[in-house]
Amino acid sequence: MESRDGGAVHEARPVWSHTCAVDELFLPYSVPEEAVGRISGNPDWLRTWTTVWKAGKAKVIVPVRDLATAPTAAPVPVRRFSWRAGQRHRPGLEFLVSAGRQHGFESLAERRLLLALDFAGSVVEVLSQPFRLRFAPLDGEDSHTPDFLAPTPGAAWLLDVRPAERIKEEDQVRFAAAARAAAAVGWRYAVVTGSVLTPCRSGPDTSRCPARLRSRRYQDQRPGWENGSTALRSTSEDAGLLLTLPGGPVGSRDADIDFTFTCPTTVRAILDALTRAGWSAAVPPGGVSYMINDADGMYEWYDGTLDGLGEALALLDQPGNMPYTVALNVYHSEARTGGMLMFMPGRTDVSFVPTMERRRIPVAPEFTDLAWYLHALVPALVTAGLEGYEAKEIHY
Repeated sequence: MESRDGGAVHEARPVWSHTCAVDELFLPYSVPEEAVGRISGNPDWLRTWTTVWKAGKAKVIVPVRDLATAPTAAPVPVRRFSWRAGQRHRPGLEFLVSAGRQHGFESLAERRLLLALDFAGSVVEVLSQPFRLRFAPLDGEDSHTPDFLAPTPGAAWLLDVRPAERIKEEDQVRFAAAARAAAAVGWRYAVVTGSVLTPCRSGPDTSRCPARLRSRRYQDQRPGWENGSTALRSTSEDAGLLLTLPGGPVGSRDADIDFTFTCPTTVRAILDALTRAGWSAAVPPGGVSYMINDADGMYEWYDGTLDGLGEALALLDQPGNMPYTVALNVYHSEARTGGMLMFMPGRTDVSFVPTMERRRIPVAPEFTDLAWYLHALVPALVTAGLEGYEAKEIHY
């Protein structure tokens, strides 16, 4: 198996998660020397440059010289992620087996990097938007929030994600500052411009994988599990050729439907309408899964039994949660597909993201069968005050 990149031919090679290094899974970017030269040469920069972290609801300010002692055990993003209907970039949540929880991302490129980090056997945690770096370029003061921090048994990785064609001059200076801060405490830094992650389609035998890899939450959040197209983590004892690295960027697709309602709605009202169309809050293998992204910005997902559905809906629809994004997983048992209903602040905008056994167009399986989802959702939602919708498939 070979691939071409700018005329060069690269031979694809298999990679095992328990032996691969983080930097094998992405395309790095070299920060220009000119950008490095635009950073202040103040000899006291280790003290004057600071990082702002979020531990619970409190902000913690840590000088760069003490960055290694920062509160990395409190994984709260320093900046909240936001969703709204119609926005161009595609934020969302990705469940990482390595960390055992959801992680926020702001673009499909970030989502793909999270998948790559989850594959790397050395990664045991990932912090999204871990801190805000305040630094001094030659022309004054500036700040920058890196996208991810991935602690590993060796040196931690501080990572930014940006397509090369979208990197501006001011970005280059900020990347140079982040690289300098990371190097000061022995961390590694990279700007990720593309991923070389390609899940194998050989159909791994999931019965030989660790139990945690067969959990419902993992299957829910990873479309394609059922046909073996999802990358799984491995140990030296576990089977499963998991990746091939073709040596070039790989595209990915995501799809969603954004609904607009005439007046604020509730999770209960939408679920009641969809229940009459064959949808249910009971997701395989049985139970209820919902999320509240409250003031802590923690994207807390909760699992419960179907008997506790009423209590879960009451919690999601509490007036105090109206300013925050909440979500509920739903499933259509007859069609054997499901997804996440995401309710935006204010509750007039609701998005549906197919995440469970996504239906695809038979003659073009790389595309989501959005027509099927519209037929299964829109008539029911009209009875709940639907005003309009926008369905889109995004290619990255």
